[in-house]
Amino acid sequence: LDKTGTITKNELAIQKVFILSAGSGQGKFFEIGGVGYEPKGDVYLTTNYKLQATKQLVSPPDFSELILAGKTAAFCSNAYVFYSEEDKTYKISGDPTEAAILVFSQKIGFQKEIIEKQHPLIEEIPFDYKTKYRFTVRQSDGKKFASIIGAPESVLSLCKLAKGEKENLENIFYKMSAEGLRVLAFAYKETGLKIKIEPEKTKFIFSGFFGMK
Repeated sequence: LDKTGTITKNELAIQKVFILSAGSGQGKFFEIGGVGYEPKGDVYLTTNYKLQATKQLVSPPDFSELILAGKTAAFCSNAYVFYSEEDKTYKISGDPTEAAILVFSQKIGFQKEIIEKQHPLIEEIPFDYKTKYRFTVRQSDGKKFASIIGAPESVLSLCKLAKGEKENLENIFYKMSAEGLRVLAFAYKETGLKIKIEPEKTKFIFSGFFGMK
């Protein structure tokens, strides 16, 4: 048991998300509730870096930033989460990190089965220890939607950032890491269907950080 009385099963979960607000250079922190891999959990808007910060319960559809983060997460996960009647608990098939990313997207309101039918996969590059990111391209609203999730230094290097923005984002990344969170960065790019998207030649739009524990 942990200090809250919850049975700890060594299940990876996204507990905190930083999302950069488009065009502002500023961002918002959200705390993500729930237990293990169960795709349910309250979402809170927090006022500072710490997990025990003042927080406000929010509805994810009210925040376009959360919808974009959930969409990116859903598009970039190749894991599955299912309920085991035998064990009366949620289990995963696939990589635990991608499962945690998928569960976050489900808490925001996305459903994997619908996503895969509605947004066909065009291309993907699995996580590689050299590049340190996972990359997918799906069809969305008559366009290509490219998602990339990986190590902060790798993702930041592929994004178009304003002067001083990278340093500010690195500072946020370090503060989240100092809380004991494993941090991944995520970004996206939308293009026409006929345009080829190559990760190393593309300037992605930086979206934020996932903090896992």
